[in-house]
Amino acid sequence: MLIEELNSRFASAGGVRFAAGSGGFVYAVVSTPFAEGHVYLHGAHVTHYQPAGAMPVLFTSPHSQFVPGKAIRGGVPVIFPWFGPRAGHPAAPEHGFARVAEWSVESVERALDGAVILVLLVRPSGLFIRGRVVERV
Repeated sequence: MLIEELNSRFASAGGVRFAAGSGGFVYAVVSTPFAEGHVYLHGAHVTHYQPAGAMPVLFTSPHSQFVPGKAIRGGVPVIFPWFGPRAGHPAAPEHGFARVAEWSVESVERALDGAVILVLLVRPSGLFIRGRVVERV
């Protein structure tokens, strides 16, 4: 889905917009009065979290390649369904397929307590997995 379409369907004045990041990968910018975070759709990977008035608290490696099939290094990755190398499958991605899969946006909502809820979806190899990223304010 193109950035314009994502913004048209899911962006909200009070919390979420989509942008092109490193390598042209799409990421969500989640903003509240209390913090800002960035979540790449590549791997559903959180690469940035910064409380308001403070320095960023996550590190993303300058060695991240931001290319399809390669994991983003640093931040908060999704590790699924295995950790480390997959026994008996040397060509399998380190730490599982979820880390290198392209996720899609299922929904974005603002909870009554002000949290922004970004629901991402991945369907690799016929599997259905849903993950939620919640930013509490």
